[in-house]
Amino acid sequence: MCITGSSLYADTFYVRVNGSDSNDGITPQRAFLTIQHAISHCVEPGSTVYIGPGTYNECLYIGLGTGTSSVSGTESDPVRLIGDTTGSQTEDDAGPIILDSSGYILGILIYNRQNWAIENLTILNQSYYGIFGYLEGVSI
Repeated sequence: MCITGSSLYADTFYVRVNGSDSNDGITPQRAFLTIQHAISHCVEPGSTVYIGPGTYNECLYIGLGTGTSSVSGTESDPVRLIGDTTGSQTEDDAGPIILDSSGYILGILIYNRQNWAIENLTILNQSYYGIFGYLEGVSI
């Protein structure tokens, strides 16, 4: 946990299928329920979210919309979403981390944010895009 000015924030968060978004997310025992809620708490480069094994029925928005993150990571200190397939960080049994985006056009949208690392997530059932990234002013 870090202190900047007068605000207190954590740089590591936990998400588990038995969590609650009314928790503070800063320990496995007080994990959030949804990945999106954890994303909204990432306010510094280097923030890390450990996601416990299980299925999460949601679409993730990074940089666009309510409840999202306004931070970009840096090349040396990206913001990280890590699927904890071994359960070593979240204290869960080992297993896959599935982002089930049934009913959504996409699984993950990264909008005008840079240097986000996404590890060990399987994205299923989206209508069009698993991951869609957009950076204003950049053409490919």
